[in-house]
Amino acid sequence: MSWKCAVFAMTVAVFSAGCFEDDEGYRDHTPADGLGSIVVNNETYDEMDVFVDSEFAMEVGDWDDAAFDVEPGEHRVVLDGRDSDRSYAGDIDVLKGRLTILHVSSSPSSSSSYTVRIEYSD
Repeated sequence: MSWKCAVFAMTVAVFSAGCFEDDEGYRDHTPADGLGSIVVNNETYDEMDVFVDSEFAMEVGDWDDAAFDVEPGEHRVVLDGRDSDRSYAGDIDVLKGRLTILHVSSSPSSSSSYTVRIEYSD
């Protein structure tokens, strides 16, 4: 293999690795001192409004993510699809200094609800 081919192969490998890291950029978010964060990782084609404890918190685009710092404790989260009739409502626990990540996907069994998988991360 020529040196040009080797450089090209290494460039493609580095670029590809960078793309995968960008897919989970929310993991770089650090909650403010004394707070925890709710991260909505929207894995759908729907834009959605996020409400925390009945208050509008943020808008999350399709295939995008966003983080919102809150006091630690239990919080009511509502996801309302802007481009669909889908929604989700549930209570989540937010831990001090940690990310509470809501991985949101379209429910295969219902056209009116989201499936939410919760993950905790440092």
